[in-house]
Amino acid sequence: MIGKEEACGSSGDEPHAWLAKRVSEIRAKRPIFIADFWNDGHLVRGCIAGGRSYLHINASGQVEPCAFVHFAVDNIHDRSLKDVLASPFFRLCQERQPFHSSHYAPCPIVDVPKDLREIVSLSSAEPMHPGADSVLTDEVATVIDGRSKAWRPSANCLETTGSEQ
Repeated sequence: MIGKEEACGSSGDEPHAWLAKRVSEIRAKRPIFIADFWNDGHLVRGCIAGGRSYLHINASGQVEPCAFVHFAVDNIHDRSLKDVLASPFFRLCQERQPFHSSHYAPCPIVDVPKDLREIVSLSSAEPMHPGADSVLTDEVATVIDGRSKAWRPSANCLETTGSEQ
């Protein structure tokens, strides 16, 4: 049987395709719920982070748009959650959603990295640990840009076919 990734020209070697296949296998065989932030975008109309349906408050109280986006402007100890969600940082995150026309490319980190770079720059968000900003500039960013570009045709195909594995 050909899965949606194969039908859309994905070799299965990409992290997106591998994860989608693996999560589908686990869901079919195990009586557990697995949420896949990366590949379930089509189920929730894109990225749920940035306060749209989800945010992350780290151990020191810094409010991050996602558990994987380690940038913040505000601390929950200093501002109400309502005010944090109305901040320029979170407004920018929310206004750009969905980040991509294909919900199979929902993530501003790995699917639309230019948006994350712009949001961080425009809001003056700060990295929450050493190395967090590597997704914006360093060689990590170059790898992410390449993978994002390589995944885009498959994501677009998956969005238009609407098929499930």
